[in-house]
Amino acid sequence: MVNLKDKEIEQKVCYFLEKSHISLPLILFTEYKKLGLNEEELMLIVHLFIFQYVENKPFPSTQDLQKRMSLNFQKISYLLQKLIKNRFLTIEEKEDEKGVRFEYYKLTPLFQQLSSLIFLKDDSYEESIFKLFEAEFARPLSPLEYEILSQWLDVDKYPQDLIKAALKEAVFAEKLSFRYIDKILLDWQRKNIKNAKEAAIYCQKFRQKPILYQKRDKEEITTTNYSFYNWVDSKKNDILEEI
Repeated sequence: MVNLKDKEIEQKVCYFLEKSHISLPLILFTEYKKLGLNEEELMLIVHLFIFQYVENKPFPSTQDLQKRMSLNFQKISYLLQKLIKNRFLTIEEKEDEKGVRFEYYKLTPLFQQLSSLIFLKDDSYEESIFKLFEAEFARPLSPLEYEILSQWLDVDKYPQDLIKAALKEAVFAEKLSFRYIDKILLDWQRKNIKNAKEAAIYCQKFRQKPILYQKRDKEEITTTNYSFYNWVDSKKNDILEEI
């Protein structure tokens, strides 16, 4: 026969388990395979998150992780190195309020890669314009850069092939930055260039110049009243200022 007191305790424990939880993005669990993560790596990330954000232990040891997982020391060490190598997390250093420096696992690279999945327009992540930009920049894009690229697509309505052509021109000019690419796109828009083919014809005329879209000198800017940016009321330009 079940004791009434034990039943009450069991109900309280069930209530605690039901209400006590951590907040992790659902997309991490539904799309981790697309990022190239396996189940062991996913659970390791979950434990790192719990240690850091729930237990206030930002740099758990391999032994700490081993106590909670069915993996041995060597396997956990290997997975941590793999996550760092594949740019899902980094080891950073900062100071606490007393000025003592300490290391911690930073999960921002993981969330940056997850955000890229949210902004995808193509069916294949590998073939997306976001992946192309990451390949050319040789690093994950920042959230601000994702916002700018999304704005080019969704607000400015630039075709993907035109954005890719502008990226190509920036690489050609050895001026790889979002500010420079935005300058190219604005220049093409003013010249009513609507696709990559028209852009290629236009740019071919200037191939004798070593670098395209150089900043005009002050005299030319004054006489033509030509500006690449609306500095007064443009959210995109505020974002570009931060990059």
